[in-house]
Amino acid sequence: MKLFVIADVHGFYDEMIEALENAGFDKDNPNHMLIGCGDYWDRGRKPYEVTQYLSQLKNKVLVRGNHEDLMDQMLARHYSEAHDIHNGTEDTFYELLNHCEDDETKSIYRLVAEQMVDTFYSQMVDYFETKNYIFVHGYIPTDTDWRSGNWSAARWYNGFDMARLYGNPTGKKIVFGHWHCSYGHYMNMESAQWGPRSDFSPCYFDNDTIGIDGCTAYTGKVNVLVLEDELLDDMSTKEMRYLTPEENKELKEIYKKTSTMVSDINFFDDAAAEVESKVE
Repeated sequence: MKLFVIADVHGFYDEMIEALENAGFDKDNPNHMLIGCGDYWDRGRKPYEVTQYLSQLKNKVLVRGNHEDLMDQMLARHYSEAHDIHNGTEDTFYELLNHCEDDETKSIYRLVAEQMVDTFYSQMVDYFETKNYIFVHGYIPTDTDWRSGNWSAARWYNGFDMARLYGNPTGKKIVFGHWHCSYGHYMNMESAQWGPRSDFSPCYFDNDTIGIDGCTAYTGKVNVLVLEDELLDDMSTKEMRYLTPEENKELKEIYKKTSTMVSDINFFDDAAAEVESKVE
């Protein structure tokens, strides 16, 4: 199987498509598989397009990133905090909201989460393993049994630091995103971390690890790592499914009767304004 691996697209849809095309990815080729190593949203202006494209691919694996956790946390608390504004999570939510079917839907943000966030996240895994590689977002957990370890924490790890300090006990190559590749090249004394002498191409690092975060918001480019490897098991793919009109109507009625529901999206604006006033 030919694997096309990306990470940290962060809503930069056009850059992602251009990079995949340049790498030769063919979504209709059954021998081509796309592997995403997390952080599909925030910062770029086209999170909806990224979501639609990745969700509709049949031969894919989507690993969950820390920015997916940030969206979950913001929706759960019902308002945005300063870090949601800084990281672009709030902007991502509004971009998704702009693609709702009608004005009535826009006033019920839990329905938006059901349709877009939850359905997209249901296709994600903590890690993906092939015969010779392990694909993660930050790094593997430090638990004795890393496969069943604390992935919520591991998604935040700096993979380059972890590879050098913790090592790689898996016996396979670990491919990760989350931390910009220029940091790894800098740690290898190959180039500067920032500026004209920096290098954001995939970084082959210590202990059989490969970092692929191209820091797209800074460079305008998405790295695509192309590998050949065998799959361990038959892949079962999940397709995007939106609620039917009947389910939509039923769900709206349930939400309208739920006293604890935040029914007006303007609550996000009020909360953000309150946070900004405290920061200032």
